[in-house]
Amino acid sequence: ILGKYRQVHLAGTAFWEEREIATPGDSLPVFNLGNVRLGILMGWDIFFPEAARTLVNNGAEIIIVPTAAAFKSGVRWLSVLIGHAVCNNCYVVRVNRNGMEDDLDFYGESFCADPFGNLVEKPTFNRDAVMMLDLDLNEIKLAQQEFTMLNERRPDLYRL
Repeated sequence: ILGKYRQVHLAGTAFWEEREIATPGDSLPVFNLGNVRLGILMGWDIFFPEAARTLVNNGAEIIIVPTAAAFKSGVRWLSVLIGHAVCNNCYVVRVNRNGMEDDLDFYGESFCADPFGNLVEKPTFNRDAVMMLDLDLNEIKLAQQEFTMLNERRPDLYRL
């Protein structure tokens, strides 16, 4: 065990009453696996751009996103996570649950986006699947050279 991550932002919407059953985490750790550094955003955390940016600022090259999303929210998740990959020059790997439980239809749609916003692995619609990914970490450096926005940030202007 390299460490622990606990979801920071808990949902309070219908079917996802996480605030009623859990306590939020208080950090966004990055895990060093030797040749790659991973960050995790789970569930509601992905809808906070500051969370993805914090992971990348702390050295994450890949953001892993385990989810249990249901209904027809796939387009929203795909758009947000590709945005994180592009805006943060990193890979994003989403793994979503598939199948039915009670009234919830978990639709799958696991995928991987590269730092340029391309889908390395296309969404796996409504089926169980195993993703075998061969990610070239040099793509991160290439994206950073072409899209230099991380170096051009103005954090002095971003205060609340």
